[in-house]
Amino acid sequence: MNEMNIPMEPILSPVSGEDVLRPLQMGKRIQTLRKQQEMTQEQLADLLGVTATAVSKWETNLSYPDITLLCPLARSLHISVDILLGFQEKMTKEECLEALKEPEKLFSSHKAEEAVRYCRELLKQYPTDAYLKLRIAGLYVQYLTAMKNGKDSGYSAKFADEQVRQAVELLEYSALSEEKEIAETSWYMLSSLYLMQGEEEKALAALEHLPQPGYDARIMKAGILLQTGKIEEAEKLNQTCLYEAINNSGLYLLNLFTIAEKKGEEQRALDMLEKGLELYEVFQCSKIGIMDTNYHLGKAVIYCRGGKQEEALLELSAVAKGYLRMFAKDIVKLPEYFDKLTIQENYSSRREFLLENAIMLLEQEEGLESLRTREEYKKILADLQEACADL
Repeated sequence: MNEMNIPMEPILSPVSGEDVLRPLQMGKRIQTLRKQQEMTQEQLADLLGVTATAVSKWETNLSYPDITLLCPLARSLHISVDILLGFQEKMTKEECLEALKEPEKLFSSHKAEEAVRYCRELLKQYPTDAYLKLRIAGLYVQYLTAMKNGKDSGYSAKFADEQVRQAVELLEYSALSEEKEIAETSWYMLSSLYLMQGEEEKALAALEHLPQPGYDARIMKAGILLQTGKIEEAEKLNQTCLYEAINNSGLYLLNLFTIAEKKGEEQRALDMLEKGLELYEVFQCSKIGIMDTNYHLGKAVIYCRGGKQEEALLELSAVAKGYLRMFAKDIVKLPEYFDKLTIQENYSSRREFLLENAIMLLEQEEGLESLRTREEYKKILADLQEACADL
């Protein structure tokens, strides 16, 4: 099987040449900060020895404060001049996520070059922001497959390889962050990218930076919460741990499937996929994810290789249904095992990309060649293409 493992806000203008980003205009910033201080325009004007009309013009960007007023203005608003002018070393995480909605939209619209240019300009504004570097690297990796194989395959291999190189460079910076979560996520992603580049030793070395305890302290924490009467917190923590354990178990089973395949143990490989589906079904995970599509695709390849075309087509139909259900308009009630969690995948801006990825898998997956002339196969593909066209 083709493997694609993807671990995983300033006001921005539309992309336009080199001028991709524009900082928040000072007028809006003055207005916001003034209101936070519960001051009227007249009160601020009195503090600075100017007219209320002058303040009004600043706030509507019709004029700017004289340079000699910047320090008094900053003091009146209880901020530094740097903040007044919009100079920040880094964004808040919320600002970062908001800022990256635009390049994600561009990537999803098959405008990879514009998306990359947008990200680079953002990095120029915040060159030391480790969280921003981590998120941008994640975007590059997430859409890498589309650049190589999908509708974006018109981009050169050199362009795609450059994005891998850029992602590695960004992650090597963010891996040195003092924030544990940022550093550990960076090392985890670096290991995958090093492996992609054929640097196995560096991949293993990256993993050594990750904690490898033989226990999960959250288990004890959940017990303490329960004992102290914090029932809701204990329940939510246990559900979180269960959800993570199921996802990890599913990945382990996929890895064991791949190992069995490489060893030529077809029945064992099939058993691993069946166990993955059983796990998914027991906990009703099909309501909150699409990992089961990997199991069905693996089974389709095995059946096809064994000449069992009817069985293979049924599995491919399950793959298509798995992708399509994620875009159903019906509100799905979370399984009781996870009803205290907020599990909401952000598919809204990536629907077309995900469906195109499903189509690409069916069209390019090795081992399915004998099915591609079957009417049932064409119908499955047509259903996905129709859903994609309707977005």
